[in-house]
Amino acid sequence: MSVKEPQIDFGEELGAGTTGFVMRGTLREPYEDLPAGTQVAVKRLHADPEDAALSALAREVDVLAAIRGAARLPQLVFASGGTHPMLVTRFLPGPCLRDVIDAGPLVEPRARRLAEDLAEGLAALHDAGWWHGDVKPENVRLDGRDSAVLLDLGFAQPIERSQDPASGSLPYLAPERCAGGPGGPPADLFALGLILAEMATGSLPLAPREDERHLPDAWLQTRSEAAAYVPSSLDPRLSPLFDLVVADLLHPDPDRRPV
Repeated sequence: MSVKEPQIDFGEELGAGTTGFVMRGTLREPYEDLPAGTQVAVKRLHADPEDAALSALAREVDVLAAIRGAARLPQLVFASGGTHPMLVTRFLPGPCLRDVIDAGPLVEPRARRLAEDLAEGLAALHDAGWWHGDVKPENVRLDGRDSAVLLDLGFAQPIERSQDPASGSLPYLAPERCAGGPGGPPADLFALGLILAEMATGSLPLAPREDERHLPDAWLQTRSEAAAYVPSSLDPRLSPLFDLVVADLLHPDPDRRPV
């Protein structure tokens, strides 16, 4: 990756959070092996960022450098540090997976194919020594070929530090993490199982009542029901193989989930 900063014409804002925002951009001139006109996504932090936000962005850069070139994960173009850090990745023209799910259940072959894309991305991430920590539909975007790409690696941690609990999104936390225990690759796979089932059925599995969804203990209680969850009971068109794959991913014992 070049140390020279790419020349970018900025377009619309693609999204914003509590710590920063992402803009769409276009390379004004060639940059490394990318021609002028290439679309990119540029992540910046809000003014006067807190140390935690700076650390998360720096960690994301480290992870992207470690998995550089891996399929189904963001493709790093450029990153800068200092008081105004910037992270540039290749732009993905497809929709967010959350929007795809909200439009209605996916047919089983498409749901399985997108889940296979995410499993491929997670395998590359885990093989590089990291686990994601916040796998959810909002952190997945489709590319121009209807393939899924796993985004937002700011929560990623080294696997050797997987004994440290990390923050994440309650609806997609594994039972061991709902209980305040360690994370790691098995927790990423549990989240993948929830997403796979949600894509095919249109509803999030193992969810507590609306008025309890802010309580970790409520989510922990629903996780105890994972063994009884059968996606085809919600949609009989789903195959026994689909039920089996989801059951394996949602196994309550982290050591029994697929590698």
